[in-house]
Amino acid sequence: MPILIKEYTWAESSSHLYITVPLKGANPKKADVYVNDLYAKINFPPYFFELDLKAPVHSSAAIATIGNGCAKLELPKQEHEVWTSVAYIADSPEALKARREEADARFRQRAEDARQAKVRDRSAEEQLLVQKQIEVEQAERAHVAQLKEAEKQKAEADVQSWVKEANQQNRKQNDAVRGDHQKNIKLPEIFDVDEGYISDTHTKEPGAKPISIPKSNVPNAAEANEANSDDEEGLDMESIRAKVRSQLAPRTIPPPRASNAEITIKFTSRGLIPTKTARESEDAKWHTRIKAMQDDHVRKTNPTADDDRTFEETNPMFLKDKGNGFYKAGNYEAAVNAYTAALESDPANLPCLSNRAACHLQLNAHDQCIADCEAALALLSKEEEMIVEQMIEDNAVEMRRKARVKLLVRMGTASVRSNDKKAGLDAYRRASSLDPRNDTLRKDVTVLEQSARCST
Repeated sequence: MPILIKEYTWAESSSHLYITVPLKGANPKKADVYVNDLYAKINFPPYFFELDLKAPVHSSAAIATIGNGCAKLELPKQEHEVWTSVAYIADSPEALKARREEADARFRQRAEDARQAKVRDRSAEEQLLVQKQIEVEQAERAHVAQLKEAEKQKAEADVQSWVKEANQQNRKQNDAVRGDHQKNIKLPEIFDVDEGYISDTHTKEPGAKPISIPKSNVPNAAEANEANSDDEEGLDMESIRAKVRSQLAPRTIPPPRASNAEITIKFTSRGLIPTKTARESEDAKWHTRIKAMQDDHVRKTNPTADDDRTFEETNPMFLKDKGNGFYKAGNYEAAVNAYTAALESDPANLPCLSNRAACHLQLNAHDQCIADCEAALALLSKEEEMIVEQMIEDNAVEMRRKARVKLLVRMGTASVRSNDKKAGLDAYRRASSLDPRNDTLRKDVTVLEQSARCST
C-alpha cells in the first residue's frame, strides 16, 4: 500500500504553474508522473502524491524534471490568470471522482487522436514514398525503352544501308558481267539466210566473193543465255531454281491413319534387370531378388478373397520405411510387423532382414535374431555366387563386408545373451577378421575368450 504524502511547494505566474514535491529518499529512476488537464500525480515507491488542480492546464506541454531529491512539474495554464490557490476543493467525493474520470477520458481521447494522427501521417508518408518509387521506376523504364528504341532504329538503319550497298554492288557486278559478254560475243549480220552467206557491211565490196560459214558455228539464243547464266557470279542457278520450285510446290498431306491400325515397336529385352548402363555389378542382386519374388508369385497372382490390403500395405519399400519409423520411435514390435510384411512381398530384401534382426535383439527374441542374421548372410553369399558365375566386375565388395560385420555382431550378441557363449565367440571372431582395425571388436573378442576360459 503506497504512502500518500501531501508535502509540496508551488509557485505560479499568469501563464505557468510550478509544483515541487520532495522524493523523501526514494529512487528517482522509479518515479512515474501522470498529468492531465485537471489532475497530476507522481508515484515514487513507496510514496504517492496526487493533486487536483484548480483550473485546467495544457497537459501536452507539461514538463517534468526529476532529480536532486525532488520532482518538479512545470504546467502551462490554459487561461492566463493568477489562481491564488492551486488545489481544487470538491463538494463531495463523488463529484471529485467524476471530475477526475472526465479529465482522464479527455486525456485518453487526446492520446488516441494523437496516435491516429501519427498513424495517418505515417501512412501518408509511406504512400508518398511508394509513389515516388513508382515514378522513379517509370522514369527508368521509359529511359530504357528510349535506349532500346534508339538502338533498334540504329540497327535497322545499318541493315538497310548494308542491303542497299549489297544491291548496288550486285548490280555493278551484273552490269560488268553483261558488258564483258557483249564485248566477247559479236554476232555477224545475216543478209541472205536462205543461201547461208554472211557478210560484214563494213567489209562488203562490189564484186567481192561471199564467204560460206556453216550454220552450226553461229550460237543460238539458248546457248548465249546458258553462257551468260553460267558466268553470273559463279552460282549454280539450276540448283537454286530447283530448290525454289520444290519450296513453292504444294505440300501433300498424308491421309489419316485408321483407328484400328497397329504400330509395332521393338525393344531389346533385358527382362526385369535395370536398364541403366554401368550397372553390371547390380545385376546379380536383381537376379537373386527376382528369383525369390518369382517363387512367391503364386500367392500374388491368386489372392484370397479376404486379402483386402492396399497397395501401400504390400509395397516393400513403403513397409520398410514404416518399419524404420517405428524403430526410431522405440516401437520394436510394430517395426517387426512392418519388416515381416515387407519380406512377405520381397523375401530377398536384405535391409529388412537386417533391421528385423536388430528389432528381435531389442525384444530379447534371440533365436529369431539369429535366424534373420543367418538368412541375411545366405543372401549375401548368393549374390557373390551369382557375380562369380556371370564373371562381371564386383563393385559392392565393401558394402557386403560392412553388412556381414554388422550381422555377425548382432548374431554373436544374441548368442551370448542366450548363454551360447561358444557360438557368440565364433561370430565375434568372424566379425573381427572382416574388420581387423576395429578396436572395439578386438576387446569384445578378448573379453569373451577370458570368459570362456574361466567357465572351463
